[in-house]
Amino acid sequence: DGDDRLVKQAITHFDYSRIPEGITASRYPSDLGQYIPTFSLVWVAMIHDYWMLRDETEYVAALMPGIRSVLGWFEGYIDETGLLGPIPWWPFVDWATEWFEGSAPGGRDGHSVMISLQFAYALQRAAELEETFGQPAEATRYRNLSDKIIEAARDKAWDADKGYFRDALETTTYSQQTNTMAILVGAVPGDDAKGLMERILTDGALTQATYYYSYYVLEALREAGMANQYLEQLAPWQEMLALGLTTTPEQPDPSRTDSHAWAAHP
Repeated sequence: DGDDRLVKQAITHFDYSRIPEGITASRYPSDLGQYIPTFSLVWVAMIHDYWMLRDETEYVAALMPGIRSVLGWFEGYIDETGLLGPIPWWPFVDWATEWFEGSAPGGRDGHSVMISLQFAYALQRAAELEETFGQPAEATRYRNLSDKIIEAARDKAWDADKGYFRDALETTTYSQQTNTMAILVGAVPGDDAKGLMERILTDGALTQATYYYSYYVLEALREAGMANQYLEQLAPWQEMLALGLTTTPEQPDPSRTDSHAWAAHP
C-alpha cells in the first residue's frame, strides 16, 4: 500500500541488534539473544531490496557500515578451500526434514557450499550498493571475493555425474537449497542453469525446500528464464487456502505456528 514504515522499522532494528562481532541478531528487541548468521546475509539483501524500490539514499547510505560489519564477519571464516569454514551460532537455512535443526550440512563443521554461496549472493548485492554510494574499490573487492567463492564451489563441490552441487565438501547430499543458490549467484550460466532448474523442480531425491526457502527457488525460476512456470509452483499456498488458513504457516504440517510471514512471499 506504499506505507513502508514497518519495513524500515525491521531494517533499522536489525542494524541496532548487531553485536560487537559484527552480525545481527535474528530477532530484536528480545531479552533472549539468538544469532543466526545466515539471517544477517538476508538483512543485507533486505537493504538491497529497499534501495531498489525506494529513493532514500541517505537512509540506505547510513546502513552501509552495518553491511560491511556483517560481510567482514563472514569473510573472516573463509579458509584454504575458498569456502566458509566452521561458523559459530546457528547456521539455519531451512526446516528441511533431513537437516538437524534446519542447519545446512557443513554449517557447523565447515565447508557448507549452501552458506558459502549465500555469502556470495549477499556480496553481489552489497557490491551494487557500494558502487552507488561512491566506493567502487570496495564494490570490486566484493565482486572478486564472490567470484572466488563461486569458483571454489565449482571446482570442489560440482558433481558432474549427478549434475548437482553437493551441500558441503565432506558430504554426498544434494538439495534444492544449495543448487537454487548456485543458479542465483551465476555459478551455472545460460542453458545449463535452465537444465539444472528443471532437475531441481522434478527430482524428489533432492532435499526439498520448505515455504521459507522456496522464495529463492521461485527467484531462481526467473533467473533461469523459466518465470512462466511460477503459477505451477503455488500448489502449497493453494493447499493453505483449502485448509482455511488466513495467514501462512511456518512449515508444512506439523507446523509450529500458523502465522509466519516468511511463507507469505507469493
